[in-house]
Amino acid sequence: YTMIEKMNIGPMVYLKVEKGGLKGILFGTGSPYLAVENSRLQYVKAVDGSSYFIFAKDGQTGLKNNKYQNVVETIYSDIVYDAAGGFVLTATNIYKGFYFLNQTVLLPRFADVKALKGGQYIMVKTMEGKWGYVNSSLMEFFED
Repeated sequence: YTMIEKMNIGPMVYLKVEKGGLKGILFGTGSPYLAVENSRLQYVKAVDGSSYFIFAKDGQTGLKNNKYQNVVETIYSDIVYDAAGGFVLTATNIYKGFYFLNQTVLLPRFADVKALKGGQYIMVKTMEGKWGYVNSSLMEFFED
């Protein structure tokens, strides 16, 4: 490996490694947690205390939680953590969606998405430029 870095995530020890420009995460024992095949690998500790990994492989970005589950499919051009609580999902067609920390996914169909403090609501902008709100149960609120 060209880089090995210890990561403290809860009670477990993880090693972030890099080899040939690709990144991965190993358990402290050396067995793979995230295979060394990712061009991007970012650890995120969310506002609710949960841990996530944003990873990119072959130009597609996904999101995994620390329970070994893909919580967002690896189909996005970008995923960015919003400090208000949640992740902005950008599709290859530039539409934006959102992953709420309650595990609800708003599929990308908006021009812009911004989380509001607390992470229960997001502000969304339609492709026509109209602003509204969506809550973590995916109810939409727009002025008529």
